[in-house]
Amino acid sequence: MYAPAATKLSIAILVFILSPTVVHAVLMGVYEFDAGGDGTSWDDAANWEQVLDPDGLPINGDPATPPDAGTSAEIPLAGVVVDSAGQTALDVRIGTANGAGSLDVSGGQLTVRDMFAGSSVNSGALSVSGGNLSAGDDITVGDGSIGTMDVTSGQVSTGDDLVINSGSRLDMSGGMISIGDRLALNDDAVVDLLGGDIIVFDDVFVLDNSQVTVSGGLLQVADKLRFDDDPLSNARMIIDGGIVRSNEFGDGAMPLGVIEINGTGVYQVEELSVAEAMTLINEGIHFTSTSGMLTAFAVNAPSLPGEPDVQFTQISVVPGQQVPEPGSIALLALGIAGIGYRRRKQIKAT
Repeated sequence: MYAPAATKLSIAILVFILSPTVVHAVLMGVYEFDAGGDGTSWDDAANWEQVLDPDGLPINGDPATPPDAGTSAEIPLAGVVVDSAGQTALDVRIGTANGAGSLDVSGGQLTVRDMFAGSSVNSGALSVSGGNLSAGDDITVGDGSIGTMDVTSGQVSTGDDLVINSGSRLDMSGGMISIGDRLALNDDAVVDLLGGDIIVFDDVFVLDNSQVTVSGGLLQVADKLRFDDDPLSNARMIIDGGIVRSNEFGDGAMPLGVIEINGTGVYQVEELSVAEAMTLINEGIHFTSTSGMLTAFAVNAPSLPGEPDVQFTQISVVPGQQVPEPGSIALLALGIAGIGYRRRKQIKAT
């Protein structure tokens, strides 16, 4: 484990105190958003129709309340908005066989088990512009069709993984995403970080022909920053600004992938010495730049937000200098999102 046990305990206690007391139970039905009320509000029961009963049989009728912790929600329409506290669902699918959909968490809180943007037929768009979106398990962007996720403010957390699949993307310009286990990009997935903070409590997998571009903010990886080991893979990371920080580069035994570092962008890695980094720089395979010569030197930075500083090797364009820690990370927000210590599971690139 990467973080000290005492830190994990303190985070777990804070999570217990601050997390909503929602217990996800057996599926008790499926609601579909039909915009029969005010047309947009998640919490308006008249906007929902029950389409499956607890036995999974077709049914129709207006429910008395919006979805709850035992009810899954399907969104085949655009313009659905969460802006009030205490909203829940079991699983949420944005975009269904009945149409493309969109959901914006602009305030309040939405707590779910699994969130899917996109279906086997139609696309789905998830945006967070305020408030709090908490997934006890996974968020999957692109699930048979294209999905998008756009975070401009607010907080997002997963208890397990954030997976971005073929043709799909995550765009982030503000706010915070805390990923309890792994961030995985498959096929030609894209992550574009312009600002804000992404904290990953295990590994980041950049697979196949996917790409991560960081122009600002912070991407912090508690364990490995891993790229596809297939020599035909074009997976890569471009750091034009901001900070990417990880415990390891590669699989722990060998470097993998390409990191292009330009402008004010920096990559900080703990388990790589300055001498080893300079060797990789001189080889010109794994660390490259289009804006100048790269160098490596030691800096001190927190291993995770709120942790004591440890020594990292920083790789940046000459003349290199330590970039100040982004100020948008709050330890309180980290505590709310830290539920991902509970388990690890293997990502399969499919």
